[in-house]
Amino acid sequence: MRVVILSGSGNVGKTVVAEHLLSLRLNGALLISFGGAHVTRNSGQWRHRDEVSAVFADLLEHERCIVDVAGGATPSLLVGIHRFASIHESIDCFMIPVTSSTKVQIETIALLERLANSGVEANSIRILFNRVESNVADEFGVLIGHINAHGGAVAHHQSALFENELFDILAEENLTIQQVLDDETDYKTLLREQREADAALREDWSNRYAIKCLTKHVKRNLDDCYAALFC
Repeated sequence: MRVVILSGSGNVGKTVVAEHLLSLRLNGALLISFGGAHVTRNSGQWRHRDEVSAVFADLLEHERCIVDVAGGATPSLLVGIHRFASIHESIDCFMIPVTSSTKVQIETIALLERLANSGVEANSIRILFNRVESNVADEFGVLIGHINAHGGAVAHHQSALFENELFDILAEENLTIQQVLDDETDYKTLLREQREADAALREDWSNRYAIKCLTKHVKRNLDDCYAALFC
């Protein structure tokens, strides 16, 4: 599967979607960052591209590929789709994370119109409702109303990631969800049986235990979201 993650807005969680939702479920997928600054990523080996032609070449070469399009690079991608006729047919999914801000929803509607004008079929565009507080229908009414009236994308209400602090914690700790889940250390037992251990060490065990509990909860949300996106 070849997935391009893009948005008409910044700070909507594209890299979180790439690293924590998609890369763990598309084993062996090439991770590409297009545009923006070169940054160190948490998950796997990222390949940075500055030219849209190089991105398209990667998409044609690799059957499993995840492209994280920087906010400022979205126009370049759309221009490239116009220049390289039918290249969008090689992309299985255009994924658009969106937050509940009215501004972001309006910018997402504009992006849907631009994708349609570029020849991208609505059934290859998936909306991901990100940082949901409690209810998708209540928080994303502007975008949902537009899609219900005009189409332009697939938008299942279950394709939602709920607000949580885990992704910020993982970024600070330079960890991935899989690394947390693969850690077999029984921090709860350590805390119970080694009460005389150094206070700083016990605090670290406590934090690790809390992160693991939170990770298990968030992983269930990620699994449900992925299933809804590609059902």
